[in-house]
This record gives sequence, structure tokens and C-alpha cells, in this order.
Amino acid sequence: MISPVLDATRLAQRALGGRLELSGPLAELRRQGAALLEAKGLPGPRDEAWRFTSLRGVTDVPFQRAKASESALRASSTPKHELAGAVSWVFGEVPAASVIQALPPGIEFWSSRQSGPIPAWAKASLTPEKSASPFAALNACELEDVWCFRLSGSPAPLQIIYPGPIEATPSMLTPRVRVVVEAGAHACLIETTTPEGAAGPSLTNSVSEIFVGPNAELEHVRISLGTPQSRQISSVSAELTRDSRYRSRLLSLGGALTRTDLTVAFTEPGAHADLDGLYFASEGEQVDHHTVVEHRVGRCESLQKYKGLADGNGQAIFDGIVRVHSGAAGTSAHQQNRNLLLAENAVIHTKPHLEIENDDVKCTHGATVGRLRLDEQFYLQSRGLDLETARTLLVYAFASEIIDGITLPAARNLVRREFLKKLGNPELSAELAEA
Repeated sequence: MISPVLDATRLAQRALGGRLELSGPLAELRRQGAALLEAKGLPGPRDEAWRFTSLRGVTDVPFQRAKASESALRASSTPKHELAGAVSWVFGEVPAASVIQALPPGIEFWSSRQSGPIPAWAKASLTPEKSASPFAALNACELEDVWCFRLSGSPAPLQIIYPGPIEATPSMLTPRVRVVVEAGAHACLIETTTPEGAAGPSLTNSVSEIFVGPNAELEHVRISLGTPQSRQISSVSAELTRDSRYRSRLLSLGGALTRTDLTVAFTEPGAHADLDGLYFASEGEQVDHHTVVEHRVGRCESLQKYKGLADGNGQAIFDGIVRVHSGAAGTSAHQQNRNLLLAENAVIHTKPHLEIENDDVKCTHGATVGRLRLDEQFYLQSRGLDLETARTLLVYAFASEIIDGITLPAARNLVRREFLKKLGNPELSAELAEA
């Protein structure tokens, strides 16, 4: 029997009513996801972390489980988002054995659909997380497959593309990926969500789990390209061990709803996390970034720098929490969130905050929300630029600090091109994209 708490949560009701068979390697994940979903339901406006995020466009739409393999087939025929110099895989049907065997040195792959024994390094991907978020629980309940990658040495950049469903009816995909970076490795992971091929309203509810081994380094770029019909909810978690380095670049460019929850946990001393983000909500769009950094042990450092823009009647949200636990002496944690309002009706909510249980720390946080300066626009106009070009240049200059922080040139160019396209000045976009 479905709990009364789910009366207003139709998506959760449908997931529990049509749950997948509890068998095979994913059985425990599905069982745990269903239990969490039945007990808690999906969040609503009374949940503090979701009070600015309207979920009516998700819970009130009759989304049905889509076929990942068919979506992957369509995405593979339009490879414009595949990055030069990277190993690019489209999430969906498991690649042929010959493709897996042909992976370059330093990249190993396992899927829950493969037969045979489960590699030791992939087993953690099948272990339920009792504190999973509501949408991560929904993902587990609807789960069809888990992809796991192990990166060692200095492998080629790995790109995972999440396509949109191809069905004309409202459809939902639930990708789940775990990436293990072995001790001493130096790796780059790019996740790209591209729902533009969807024929109707789409929901991509993804879970990404990252493990960074001792003295390893990972640059993790996550690019969400939204459409007026797309809903994207992403749960990203990273566990950092001794002396590891994690550089996160989260970039969300539009969508009816695009929400990314990033949780970073320091579990051993000496680790460093550099977390950058850029989000842009235009007319009728809602873009939300929520970060939680858990300093559970001492002598670790986290730096957060997020920038947001809202135009038309778009709504952008940043909610960042840094928790310094009682045993985390010597912690250094800094948050910065800067935002630009580009229209009178645009809305930006920002809420960086600290929860500190130790006196031996260095922690700061701050946020600003403002508009383009008229004197800067006038200066550019006095040099012969029209008003639209002047505004585009100023907005791009504001965002470029985050875009330029992406190390892989192909990923940086993709983000720059999509950002400039969203600004609506194609002539200038072409010139800046080639700069």
C-alpha cells in the first residue's frame, strides 16, 4: 500500500506502482530506492532545500519510463556534442564486447547488464545509500542499468552523453554512473546532458557517483543543455580520500527545470576541492544549483565559486552549505556566489551558509546580486558598439572566468558556443567562439 505522504506526488506513485522486478544485481538498489520513496515521497515547498524550486512541471506530468537504448541510438546519429580528443560514450545500450576491449589504456568499463563476475572496484555501485536524496531514490526505483568506469594512470578524457528520450509522450530516463579514479591517477570526466532530440516533454533524472583515490586528481565537467520541454534533475556525489584533488565545473544553460545537487565529502586528510559553477535561466526557465560540502576530517580545503544569470522572467537559484564537523580541525572553506539580473522580471535566490562545529578553521562566504553597470555600457557604446553588442560583451566577460577554467579545449569551446548562442547574438558568438 502506498503511503498517504505520496498523495500529491504522482510521479512517485507511478514509480512505486510500476516498479521493476526486484531481481538481478540491481535488486537491492531498487528495493532500497522504493523503500525511501515510499517513506518520504518527493520534496515539496515545505522542504527547505526545495522551497524555491517548483516541481509541478515534474510531478504533475505523466512521465513514463523511456527506453535508454533507443534514445542512445538517436543520439549516436547526431554526434555534434561529442568532444574531440575524448572517449565519448552515449548512455543506453551496453556497447559490444569489441568496443569495450578497444578502450584506450587507463579506462575500464563494467555494466550491470554484463554477465559474469562483478569486478571488485564496481561492487560499491550496487550498494544502496541510506541517506540518498528523494530523486536519487526515484532513480534507483526506476533503474535499468548502472555504468561503472575505472580510471588509472593518465587516461584519455572520458565523455558520457545523456540523450533525451525519443518518445513523443512524456518520457523519463534514469542514467546512473559510478567513476572510480585510482590512486595516483590524473583524469578528466565530462558529462553532457543533451535533451534537444526529445520529441516531447522529457525528464532526465541522473545519479553520478565519484570516488577519487589517494593522491589522485580528477577534473569533472558537467554540462547541462536545456530546452523548453526538458526537465533535468542531477544528483552528483564525490568522495575524496587522502591528498586527492577534485575540480568540479558545473554548467547549466537553461531548461524548463534544471537542478543539480552536488555533495562533496572529505573522508581523509589532505584533500582539496575546487568547485566552480555557471548557470543561466532565460524566459520561462528555472535553473537551480544546490551544493553540500562535508568536511568530516581535518586539513582539507574547499573553494566554491558560482556565477549565475537570469533574463526575461527566468529564475535562478544557488543554495550552498559547508559543514565543518567537530573533528575537522585545520579546515579551510570558502564560498563565493555572484549573480547578474538581466531583466526587470528576472529572479535570483542565493543562500550560501556555513555550519561549523570546530574553532580551528578558516571559513568565509559571500553573495552578490546586481545588474550591468550603465557606465560600462556607455563606455563600450562610446567606442562604436551598439547597445546589444555592448551588453553581450559585458555578460560574456562576467561568465568567462568560469568557462575559461575548463582545461579540455573541446569542452571549453562547447560551453562557450552554447553560452553565446543563448545570449542571442550569433554574429558576435561566432567571433568570440573562435577567439
